[in-house]
Amino acid sequence: MKIKKIEDLSTICSDIADVIEAHIAKTGDTPTGFAHKVGVHPLQMLGFLRRERGMHIDTIERIGVRMKESNQKKSKV
Repeated sequence: MKIKKIEDLSTICSDIADVIEAHIAKTGDTPTGFAHKVGVHPLQMLGFLRRERGMHIDTIERIGVRMKESNQKKSKV
């Protein structure tokens, strides 16, 4: 997902939720388990995935950083 135009921001929350849902489905994790892994309160994550709540961009960035670090550790092993 690349943001190239200002209009691309109109669906960013849904796009991010789709990416997280795809990751959860691929790994077989639960939304609650994933939330714990990335340091987000499970109710916040569930609300975001249900499109009932938003999430701060800083939190979304932190999720990406933690998953990137986790993947790098796995690839070294």
